[in-house]
Amino acid sequence: MKKIMIITLMSIVSLFGDWKVQIDKDEMTGKIEAFAHSEFTYPTKKMDFPYASTKAWLAVGCDKINQWAYIGFTVSPNIVNTTAESGYSTFKTRVKFDDKVETASMSKDWGSKFIHFSYDKWAIQNLKKSKKMLLELNWHGNGRTYFNFSLDNAENAINAAIEKCKGN
Repeated sequence: MKKIMIITLMSIVSLFGDWKVQIDKDEMTGKIEAFAHSEFTYPTKKMDFPYASTKAWLAVGCDKINQWAYIGFTVSPNIVNTTAESGYSTFKTRVKFDDKVETASMSKDWGSKFIHFSYDKWAIQNLKKSKKMLLELNWHGNGRTYFNFSLDNAENAINAAIEKCKGN
């Protein structure tokens, strides 16, 4: 007796230490997007209600043409001191790659659980060459809030994701 098994994978996950690579394929168009992302991390100090259980992850995404860097959260981040645009807000914040403190320009669509680096190439280069990143956010009701991300194996994961996108 012959057994036939049909498997449809929407995502394939590869492990790179603390980082994972996920490939998503649109079944209608065949378009592939790949994502390299860190594990979840909590803020360095617990936030007050309703943000007490907030977690974040750092990621790089790509398709055949573009690459982008962003941070995802389990709740929509409530960032203060932003500039309102049409459907999104922009702000500048400090990030620390290893021991080097820099200012990053970022954006957040209203109601979104993601903030995006405005200068993706700069962010991706720093993520690939550093061992850790500390993000500072001025979070409503909590003041300066910090998220510490491990970048161990980030370079390998990011490169693997980008290679998957090139093959698209």
